[in-house]
Amino acid sequence: MKNSAGPQPKRKRARRSPRLVTAASSPDSQKLLQQSQILNIAQDAIFLWRKPGGIESWNKGAAELYGYNESEALGAVSHKLLRTEFPVAWSQIENALRSHGWWSGELRQRTRAGRAIVVSARFQLFPHSGKGLLVLESTRDITEAKRNEHELERRLREQAVAARFSLDALQATDIQTICDDATHILAREIGVDFSSLFELSADRKTMFMRSGAGWKPGHIGVTRINVGEDTATGRALQLNQPIIIEDVRSDRRLRLPDFMHNHKVSSSMAVVIQGRGHAFGVLSVDTTIPRAFTAENVHFLEAIGNILATAISRLQFEHELRDMAGRLRGIVDTAVDGIITIDESGIVE
Repeated sequence: MKNSAGPQPKRKRARRSPRLVTAASSPDSQKLLQQSQILNIAQDAIFLWRKPGGIESWNKGAAELYGYNESEALGAVSHKLLRTEFPVAWSQIENALRSHGWWSGELRQRTRAGRAIVVSARFQLFPHSGKGLLVLESTRDITEAKRNEHELERRLREQAVAARFSLDALQATDIQTICDDATHILAREIGVDFSSLFELSADRKTMFMRSGAGWKPGHIGVTRINVGEDTATGRALQLNQPIIIEDVRSDRRLRLPDFMHNHKVSSSMAVVIQGRGHAFGVLSVDTTIPRAFTAENVHFLEAIGNILATAISRLQFEHELRDMAGRLRGIVDTAVDGIITIDESGIVE
C-alpha cells in the first residue's frame, strides 16, 4: 500500500559551527591555556610562544602593555612583533633555557605605537613532545624605574664632577687652565657638540671666545661676537639670566654669526659668569640637532659657571695683590729716605 501522504520533504542537516582553530589549540599548550583566566588576572604581560613557531597565548596584560590584541599577536614571532633587543646573544639564552629551564633579564622592546620600553623578563621552559622550545614569557614594564635610576646616577655623577672641579679650581693658579677645563667638562657631561666660554671685553660691547670644545681650529682665542640678543650668549649677558633656545630656526630675533652657521648650530644654552663689579663673561653649550635642554642641564651649567666665577675672582684678586706688593717693593727699593716697618706691638720688623 502506497503512502497517501506523498513524498516526504528532505530534512536539512544541522550545520556544524566551525571550530575556532588558533595556535593555542596545539596539544602541548592546551593544558597551559586552560589556566588563561588566571593569567588574565595578572597585571604582568604573560604569553606563550614556540620556537620555531609563534605566539600561542596572549593575556590581557600583554595586550595592555604592547597594544596588540590577541588576534593580532597569535601566530606571530614574539621577538619580531615586539622588536626585542636582547642583552646577550640568543644562543646564550637558549643554552640557559635548555640547561636550567629558565632565563631572566632586561629587554628593550617596542609597543604597537612605536614607544620604546624596557621590561624585566623571565622565560620559563616547558617540556613538550615536539621539537624546538615552548616558552612562557612574563614581562613587566620598568621603563620609568630605569629612567629614574639613570637620572639619579646622572645627578650623582654631576655632583661628583662639580665637587672635583671645585677642588681643582681652588688650587688653580692660572685662569686659562680652569676655563679650558670647564668647557671640556660641559661638552662631556651634558653631551653636546660644542661648548664655549666667552669673556666680556673691556668696552663691554663684544665678547671673545677664550675657551671652547668641539669647534674647528682657528676660533678659540680669536672669534668675537657682539653683546646683544643676536645669540643665546649675548642674550644671556644682556638679560643676566640663563637662556635656552631649542631651535634657532624658530627664533626670529637671532642672527647667528657665520662661525655658528658653519658649524650648523641648532640649539643653545647659556649662563652668565659673574665677576667683580660686572660680569666676567658667558658659559654656553650648543648642539647640531635641536634639543630640549632640561632644568637639570641648566643647573649643572650654572654650577660650573658659579665655580668658575669664584675661582676667577680669587685669581684676579691674588694677581692684584701681587702687583700691589711689587709696586710697594719698588717704592721701598728706590726710596732715598730710610724706611722701617713696625708691627702692632711697636717692634721693628
